[in-house]
Amino acid sequence: MRQIPKLKLFSKEELYCLLSACSESLTLAYQESNDTDFWHIAIQARLACEALGFEINSQKKTHQIH
Repeated sequence: MRQIPKLKLFSKEELYCLLSACSESLTLAYQESNDTDFWHIAIQARLACEALGFEINSQKKTHQIH
């Protein structure tokens, strides 16, 4: 019986970096190919990255207050 590999759990900061890198790579891919699918996905990744960044910063501010 084959085992299912465990998924790596990413911290919010690691996920932020991955989303940012994906967004940048997809933007470059769009510039090279003019495929609008790359652009749309890059925008979604950037929005997710910004939302996650906001959450990370909010948590840091909360920890500083307490």
